[in-house]
Amino acid sequence: MLKKLLTGCLTIAMIGAFSASAAAETTFTWSGNLAAILLQQTIKEATTDAEGVTEMDMYAQGDLDLTIVNAGDTWTGTAYFDFDFNSASYGGSDTFSTFAGDIPTDQALGIDDMYVKMSNDTMAISFGEFDPVGIGKGDDNQGDILDNTYGAGGLGSAVPNEQGWLMLSLTDVGLDIFVGLNEDQKGKKSTETGYDASNDGEVASTAYGAKFDKSFGDFALALEYVSIGFKRDEKNGSAVAEDSKWDGASASELALAAQYTMGQMAFTLNYTSATFKSGTPDTDDNKQSWMELVFDMSLSDSQALTAAYGIRKSDAGDSKNYSGSDLSASFKIATGGVNNYISYATSTVKEADADESATRSQLAYTMQVNF
Repeated sequence: MLKKLLTGCLTIAMIGAFSASAAAETTFTWSGNLAAILLQQTIKEATTDAEGVTEMDMYAQGDLDLTIVNAGDTWTGTAYFDFDFNSASYGGSDTFSTFAGDIPTDQALGIDDMYVKMSNDTMAISFGEFDPVGIGKGDDNQGDILDNTYGAGGLGSAVPNEQGWLMLSLTDVGLDIFVGLNEDQKGKKSTETGYDASNDGEVASTAYGAKFDKSFGDFALALEYVSIGFKRDEKNGSAVAEDSKWDGASASELALAAQYTMGQMAFTLNYTSATFKSGTPDTDDNKQSWMELVFDMSLSDSQALTAAYGIRKSDAGDSKNYSGSDLSASFKIATGGVNNYISYATSTVKEADADESATRSQLAYTMQVNF
């Protein structure tokens, strides 16, 4: 059924594309940013009398976007490429994988998004590799490197950051409907219990979802529901083993983001509830929830402040349960064409069978140029 739906939507897209005016006007636009970061990070294990380990690093990361617009009489075609790169020389330990806002772990240059879109005054169809999941609000003035805010939506690690999607957008309504079919390379995903070879290989995933995002004067509301199922492809020689937790697994989430603006101030609530069902029999569902409050204020044309507090919880029915909290603040100063951020964040994570909480604190200065 989903394949028939995809085929029908692609047929409509092709008909619309070929029906556009042959005398279309094409424009090319480059945009992006480059940021240099000085980061000090202190991590303390969740053991009695543990001493904090402090690391300091200087590195850079950036984003380069190319947008190609081909405007016709009725339909407009857009091709979008997003290149991400970073030079980080170290990253967070797997022990602290439950912390939010992990920094990049290696040197990388790659394509983040790559998709095409056809649109008119009331609707748009997007198809390619991108990430439509997520509706979080409120952190526009927070430095990227210490973005410990969770936002709303995302399904955690169940959905890759970017994968193949087909999305229909009703722009006047503020509604997006999307579906995805993918062969994902899962590999060594069992970091909580150690390496499990049965999780190696590829697994087919089928995902669908919808999100609504609309502003009503000073009030903005967004809702999202996403569901994804995983299944072993028996004809694929690189598929995961039959006893893998990914064969027959599923995940779903319901998310809410609400924001109220008062002059130069904005108050935001982001909330997400997600459930992951393992394909392994007799395994408890992993239920996760996170909520955060974000305060954002423009102090002047060149200065802004963002502060956020969040709590999160994971309940898997065993000793892997944990709870955590995050507090962060970022002060932005714009000087000419440069944005300067001074940011601080602190996080705690406490596992169900631990006597102490693991902690992490970060202090960073970021110099960023947008273009």
